Amino acid sequence: MKNKLFWVGMLVMVLAFGMMVVGCDNGDNDNGNNNNGGNDNGNNNNSDDIINPFVGTWRDSDYGTTFKFYTDGTFVYSVVTTLIGGTYTYRGTYTYGGNSAILSLEGVFFCTLTIIDGKFVYSTLIYTKQQ
Repeated sequence: MKNKLFWVGMLVMVLAFGMMVVGCDNGDNDNGNNNNGGNDNGNNNNSDDIINPFVGTWRDSDYGTTFKFYTDGTFVYSVVTTLIGGTYTYRGTYTYGGNSAILSLEGVFFCTLTIIDGKFVYSTLIYTKQQ
């Protein structure tokens, strides 16, 4: 029984690592620019002189999954599943600096997103901001 539990634990670790590697942008798309938009510590800054580029609804054009970012540093990620036929919703928090954001679900790192040319990529899907 202990051996079986050990291998289940190993499988969970491998799957979690694989999802993180495949589904998250590593943030290397800045082309050498290190501009953080005046937000020098990467934390949410609600001052009037810094505009949060993430606030709003972002949708992919293929499946209709969405990210909704709010000014209070929270987000909602809605995934549409075609296999089961439903939508799963995940809620978390984020911090941003310039055009990059670090997302967490229940205090655990989820991924890093970087806006480039008004779009970001997550899990091979391209998301654009809705008007």
